[in-house]
Formats: sequence, C-alpha cells, structure tokens
Amino acid sequence: MKNLSKTTSATVTITDADSVFNEIVNISTRTAKGVLEIGKLLLQFEDSIVIKAPGSNQLEDKLVNEKVMAASTISSYRTIGGCAELAKYIDVLPPFFNHLYVLATQEKKQPGFIRMKVKSGELDRTTTLSTIREWSAPAPKATGEKMERNGRLMLRLYVDEDSADAVAAQLENLIAGGLHMEVDYSEFQSIIERQAKDTMRDAYRAIYKHLKDFESSKVKQLREGKFNAKGAKEEFKLRFPEVADFLAANPMGTVVTGLVSDDQLDEVLAYAGTDKAVNDFYFEALAAA
Repeated sequence: MKNLSKTTSATVTITDADSVFNEIVNISTRTAKGVLEIGKLLLQFEDSIVIKAPGSNQLEDKLVNEKVMAASTISSYRTIGGCAELAKYIDVLPPFFNHLYVLATQEKKQPGFIRMKVKSGELDRTTTLSTIREWSAPAPKATGEKMERNGRLMLRLYVDEDSADAVAAQLENLIAGGLHMEVDYSEFQSIIERQAKDTMRDAYRAIYKHLKDFESSKVKQLREGKFNAKGAKEEFKLRFPEVADFLAANPMGTVVTGLVSDDQLDEVLAYAGTDKAVNDFYFEALAAA
C-alpha cells in the first residue's frame, strides 16, 4: 500500500489524502476484496484525523469533488469496511458493492447473520441481490390467535421470516409423527409480499421526491440569476432535458406503482447528478420501516 506509515503494532496511520485517493481509484470494485479494502481505507483515514470538524476529511472531499463517488456512497463503503464478519467470509461472498452493503447492514441489525447464512449454504458468491433483499425484508409481528370451526381447532401463527423454515420443519415433523393437522402458508406468504410492496412504494416515492427537489433547486438557482420564473423553467428544460421530460411524462402515481422500470429510474437519477441507484433508495426505505 502506497505512502502509508506503520507502527510496530501494525496500526496503519494514513498521512497523505492524495496518495490514499490514488490508492482507492486504482482498486478494482469488481471483487469483494476490492470493495472491502476501499471501505477500510476510508475508515482508516477518518480515524487518522486528529481534529474532526466539517471539511477536515480531505480524502472524502476529494472523492466527491473529483466525482469518484457521492457522499452517500462513501457512507455505504464505510459501513462495509466496518463489518468484521464480511472480512471473515470475503472469499465466499458475492463480489458486488450492493450485495456487501446489504449484508453489512443486516449484520449490524442481527449479529451472526452472515455466519449463519454462509454455514447453512444459503450465501455464496452466486447469491443474488433479490435473495439478500428477501432476507432483510421486514418480518411480520409475532402474534397468534385461535378459533374453532365445525368442531376443529384452527390456529393462526405469525413468525419471524428467518424462523419460517424452522417452524415449517417442526410442523411437518408433527404431521409425520401422526398428528392430524393441515398447514396453509398462503396467508404468511401474502403478508411478506405485501410488506415488500409497501417498502418498494416508499422507495419509489423517495426517488420521485429526489427528482422534484433537483428540479426545484435548479430552477431556484436560475431565478437568482438572469431568468424570471417562466424563463427559469424553460432554461431548466434546455439544460436538463432528460429529467424534465421524465417528470413531464411520469406523474408520481406512475412511479410509485412501479410502472416505470428500475433501469429507467437509475438512468434519470444519473442525469439528476447522483449515483444513488434504485437499490439505495430501497434499502433506505427498508431501514426506515
């Protein structure tokens, strides 16, 4: 690693923001180890700052100003770099930034989560982001009720999503042992699907608000210059035609109900000056749920 000084206890002290910046931009983000290394470098540099104050982190300022990554992306990398469990299993994890970020956030909420998924064989380099999303989706509350109908006792159970397979296995064991019982999972599945849809709608709503805020801020800047209200709006359309056309063609209801593809939303977000993809908005909505 370039331009880093090491003490006898192997503690790394980073002394030069430019050298660490060059180190980061030359690391491949196509490997899990590369993504993790960037996160660790950001944390190490932050720890090396003696007096922490606004503007004191020259490395992060340079990354943002040079448009290498946005502040939100830097924050996500720090989350990845601070997850010790990722480092333990990095060789068997998917080599993608979004996958590692979700795993790190879930590990923070549920310590031991990554180890459990790796040991069970559910998590490896081929695990998809949608599967990891399902693991981190909000679980139904643990409640229950019972009723009697036609001389039969009916039980309605709500269990944590992570415990669903174990509970199902126990129920099947009871049936195999001779207990006369029928199991219907349809209601449980519908709850999970409904919660996932609600969270995705919140994410799409946040995306649309981000685009509208972008439009408002740019129009305001133009009005502070040489344009009147009408002229500022027309100038915005000329300078940011992709964003303006998208907002004109897609009211909030169209976006929130999922009628616009994620690829199209990612594209217009890039035109709005952000590298925040749909996944980022989804996970923020998930964390707020």
